[in-house]
Amino acid sequence: MAKKTQIVIAGVGLVSILLIFSLPKVLVKNNSANRDVPQEQSHTEPSTPGDSHEHKAELTAEQQKVVEALKTELTKAEKSKKIRLIDSIASTFRVGFCFDSAAKYYAQALSIERSKKTLEHQADNYFDAFNFTTDEKKSGEYANKARESYQLVLDNFPDAFDAKSKMAMTYVASPNPMQGIMLLREVVAKDPNNELAIMNLGVLAIQSNQYQKALDRFEKLITLNPKNVKAHFYLGVSYKELGQKAKAIASFNKVKELEKNEEVIATVDGYLKELK
Repeated sequence: MAKKTQIVIAGVGLVSILLIFSLPKVLVKNNSANRDVPQEQSHTEPSTPGDSHEHKAELTAEQQKVVEALKTELTKAEKSKKIRLIDSIASTFRVGFCFDSAAKYYAQALSIERSKKTLEHQADNYFDAFNFTTDEKKSGEYANKARESYQLVLDNFPDAFDAKSKMAMTYVASPNPMQGIMLLREVVAKDPNNELAIMNLGVLAIQSNQYQKALDRFEKLITLNPKNVKAHFYLGVSYKELGQKAKAIASFNKVKELEKNEEVIATVDGYLKELK
């Protein structure tokens, strides 16, 4: 039986690649009625102080200093500069996993300007929160907010395919996963080279042990974008599970060539050790 592989929901946004590669393994079964659909999902976030039922991550001293400086500048800023400053404050909270605090600032930005960018930033913040919270109730709440926010994007910008792809992944982890699968297929039908949709479909193929299908997805991705680190990583996983040892080693070595983060390299080295 193939060893379960390290998989995550794709398209996390601005969260570092370290976290993408270090998320815990997703448990899946191979007897699903529809083999595109993983039967069991898991989301996690870095450990943070405070009540586990709330998203109470804390900024570092340096991040807090940045936020305070931006707030001071915001009080003096002209309207034309407020959006940029508010977005910078929200982004700092988001990098620090303070998603609820970030949400308040994105809402403030939307009260000034309902552009595609501000709508997408609000939605992406809820999507990140959905991916990284460990509390099931909060995860569901964030998923709903993410869907509502992405729908606002799509109502105003129907061709925002990345927004549709991310919204799809909130459904995949819901009681109605096929709705998410269908949304991803709709994106690929309209935009065959959409990297995020292809990535998500490839990850879902791995989760349901459809490694050949996953291989096809990731091979296409690296054709579209030879520097896509995640695509090379999952391509290596697919080759490994299909018993194509030499190609798996080549893919993992490509990850090491493209990505210099020590933790990511350590993860990849673990796979390479298994292949020796």
